Amino acid sequence: MYVTAISKLLFRIIPSYILGFGISLGPIHVKGMGVIAAWLAMTLETFTTALFFWWIFKRGKWKYIKV
Repeated sequence: MYVTAISKLLFRIIPSYILGFGISLGPIHVKGMGVIAAWLAMTLETFTTALFFWWIFKRGKWKYIKV
């Protein structure tokens, strides 16, 4: 649950906004890419979430949780 919430915020919502609308931070100017940015951010978030879950699975702590 935490992995999903954090990855959605950090790798889907924030990058979609920044890449979609653009950003200006001092000398750095990034032009917005519109809807394409949302699709790129969704792809980034999907792969990072998969990597996080793979890492959690490989650690093996899930084997010892009692239900």
